[in-house]
Amino acid sequence: ITTLAENSPAGTVVGVPMLGTDPDDGDLLLYSIAGGDDLGFFSINPHSAVVQVADGAEIDFETRSSFNLQIAATDYCPGDCTVTRLKGNLSTSSGMLVVIKDVNEPPELVGTACSLDERVAVGTQCDHTTEKKIKELVTDQDANEEFTFSFRVGAGSYSQTTADGTFEIDEKTGIVSTSGSILDYETKPLYRLTVVAFDSDAAVSNEVKLDVLVNDVNDPPVVADRYTVRVPENSLAGYRVGAP
Repeated sequence: ITTLAENSPAGTVVGVPMLGTDPDDGDLLLYSIAGGDDLGFFSINPHSAVVQVADGAEIDFETRSSFNLQIAATDYCPGDCTVTRLKGNLSTSSGMLVVIKDVNEPPELVGTACSLDERVAVGTQCDHTTEKKIKELVTDQDANEEFTFSFRVGAGSYSQTTADGTFEIDEKTGIVSTSGSILDYETKPLYRLTVVAFDSDAAVSNEVKLDVLVNDVNDPPVVADRYTVRVPENSLAGYRVGAP
């Protein structure tokens, strides 16, 4: 039995060579994989019996967790043999069980967008009317993973609140809400946030952009509560009072 980590690259040596012997003087052995490699993921050196991961192989624990390779040794007599072979070349085989080790793989995340009206109350959730929510866009090759979500707020620094305190992200759901500052379309109509996901072993995903679009809302007119002006006494009709 030998082990092999998933995602091992082509050329990775698998276990130790299963070398054979032959009682006939002068006989040599050639090695081959006689079974158990239905996916073509392994190769063997015919002379040294070294088994390696083949070119193009995708060793994935979640797809297949073991391979029972049958390593065959076939004898042959190089050159002119002094004894005539009555049975030709003979072969025998033995099993090599290759157990694939599960390796924690980081989650993968896809960017998305959501929208908010300007001047909404603190705690208002960003609306995903046309784009999927963050939690629906995270995948992981490892089975039964749980994810948490954060903003990247600096090099290698993560937080559930943006650096300027405008937004917060729910660690479990990935839903973004307003946090501190009041949104104003005329001041800033778009926020581009950087989001990551962590799996249960704290492996971090790729960084993606979450665009928060601020919707323009009709702003009410502003009029001063009170004006104070001075008017000379005895002013004639039509006298202009104050400024517009």
